[in-house]
Amino acid sequence: MKKLSVIIPVYNVEDTLLRCLNSIALSDDYEIILIDDGSTDSSGALCDSWANETSTKGYDVKVLHNKNGGLSYARNKGIDVADGMFITFIDSDDYIDSNVYSEVLQMFTPDVDIIEFGVKQEDTESTKKLAFHDIIYRSFADYWIAGEGYKHSYACNKIYRKTLFDDIRFAERKVFEDIIILPSLVDKAQSIRTCEVGFYHYVSNPNGISHNVNADGWKTMLDAHLSAHERIADELHRFSKKSLSHYYQSLLNVQLSENLATGDIPKPLNYQISSIYSTYKLKAIAYKILGIKGLCAAYRLFVKLRNLF
Repeated sequence: MKKLSVIIPVYNVEDTLLRCLNSIALSDDYEIILIDDGSTDSSGALCDSWANETSTKGYDVKVLHNKNGGLSYARNKGIDVADGMFITFIDSDDYIDSNVYSEVLQMFTPDVDIIEFGVKQEDTESTKKLAFHDIIYRSFADYWIAGEGYKHSYACNKIYRKTLFDDIRFAERKVFEDIIILPSLVDKAQSIRTCEVGFYHYVSNPNGISHNVNADGWKTMLDAHLSAHERIADELHRFSKKSLSHYYQSLLNVQLSENLATGDIPKPLNYQISSIYSTYKLKAIAYKILGIKGLCAAYRLFVKLRNLF
């Protein structure tokens, strides 16, 4: 059995694929699984040529050519054939810091099932960095609230023990599939660790899925957040006023975005938003005065006026 399976969905990324692949510091303990998801450019051929060249150096590379099924379908195919003790994912228009996988793998202990490392989000104008301290969270609620996991529910900046996927798969033909699956994985894990080792480089793509979200996508996002909220509702009393304030601000923002996209009135929740900690004081005060329905109407009007100027 290999130590790590690196699963890489590939779809029409001929300009970025080699950057992604060459960022991985290969090891005899790794298997690289390339899933060509029905590419119509030269991506499939690039997968084959890179695999042939890399295999001659003694490394383990698998290439699967499938009909187009979407990102989750490709990831699930990779999980099905993975032979590693651990699994990680990387999208083929992104890349990683050299040696990040080997360093993170050394940090696993028998009671840790997921390790998360930092993210740098890059676009043409700026770079945003999300870095972590070395902390172990023993429950989903601790990770989600104290660790603010709801802000970084990405699939690709983590290494997972493969057994977590024995009965869990990505939801296919859905956007925001990461936030749908992550609560189940973390809830099943003995513990999740965040670390200060390396970065996953997310390269913003204006033609990508996350930049072209429709109403169904926002509904999926909100449903996933509400499902996560239901998992921890009975434990929220354990957390600080500041942590809950940040959490409910984020959840409220998702509700407003979903309402803007669909026109649906979100379900009222028992928000515990403190104006002391709020960076959105006006929004918090408006919610207390107007309620969720009134705040949605006010927010739609604000967005409409903002777009006029």
